[in-house]
Amino acid sequence: MTEQIGKITLDLSKYPGEDLYCDGTVEDELLDIVKKYSRVEYPQLIEQRKSWPILYHLSPLRENIVDFVPMTAQDKVLEVGSGCGAITGALARKAGSVTCVDLSKKRSMINACRHSDYDNITIHVGNFQDIEPVLPRDYSYICLIGVFEYGRGYIGGDRPYEEFLRILMGHLAPGGRILIAIENKYGLKYFAGCQEDHLGSYFSGIENYQEGGSARTFSRKGLEAIFKSCGAEEYSFYYPYPRLPADWRTPDQNPSPGILLHNRFSPNTGQKSARSPPDPLFPDIHPTIPPGAGPSHIQIPHGNPCPAPPACIYLRPERCPDSVPSAFPRPRPSCAHAPEPPGSGDIYALFSPPGHPRRSLYES
Repeated sequence: MTEQIGKITLDLSKYPGEDLYCDGTVEDELLDIVKKYSRVEYPQLIEQRKSWPILYHLSPLRENIVDFVPMTAQDKVLEVGSGCGAITGALARKAGSVTCVDLSKKRSMINACRHSDYDNITIHVGNFQDIEPVLPRDYSYICLIGVFEYGRGYIGGDRPYEEFLRILMGHLAPGGRILIAIENKYGLKYFAGCQEDHLGSYFSGIENYQEGGSARTFSRKGLEAIFKSCGAEEYSFYYPYPRLPADWRTPDQNPSPGILLHNRFSPNTGQKSARSPPDPLFPDIHPTIPPGAGPSHIQIPHGNPCPAPPACIYLRPERCPDSVPSAFPRPRPSCAHAPEPPGSGDIYALFSPPGHPRRSLYES
């Protein structure tokens, strides 16, 4: 069973008949907007309505998280958890074809309506486990943007995140890459008292989710353990460009070396204090930026996506013989000499399945 919206096909053959999750009436408002207005009108509507959900779902800034990835018209992309299509358009402009998978029909309709003029997008509606067996096994890129943390809901079982990756690895073409964007469990904002993004509670991730919950985020070491258990031969991490106060920057736009080393965390919101996290914390901040992943290669943005141009800044260059501070260099993995940063918010990981040759994100 299929439904056509403009040039986009919605495959409903695995749709269970009702949406199993919904953000409420805001989804009706979003659907109404994308039916009535063109994409060029979204910024004006965002300004007029002054609504966080409208900004979050329709802002073109979110496309920056994948915009620099060197996809070509020969690439096939699988986007798992495509939602309302925040990055689907960016993928479709770059790649030859984009296959989306999402559990919600209404969100998939929003995605289809806002991109109805694209002829290279197909959207499968339904549970990933039901749809996965019919998906091709030759994707150049598989994107999990804000999705991997929900692996328990997608897969279930004792080791859902490892199983999730193993399943996806089977759908990569030789040289293909998995791109993961996920919050850094040890993002600085969580130490500063921000609520955990998925649970809305304080210090949940830092304290290793002692109170449970449906989502899980990870430290870099936690992600590395998952990748290694899947037999990953190559993986790289990238970090968002830090949004620092102007007076922390040198004339060439870089923070001066060691500028953040004198900060002290005061993780007391008046609610509770954070216990010491299980992983050792890191004396230095060494942020890097967004991703690409290949067979045997996973790429992950670890922290909160930032609309700033990709950059790689080393605040302790004397600790890192491979680094040269620069305002806006090409994105690149954090070097082997660097400690794990507390994180600006999110991680990009690039992952390659076992047996695939290493392939750099920018390899020609």
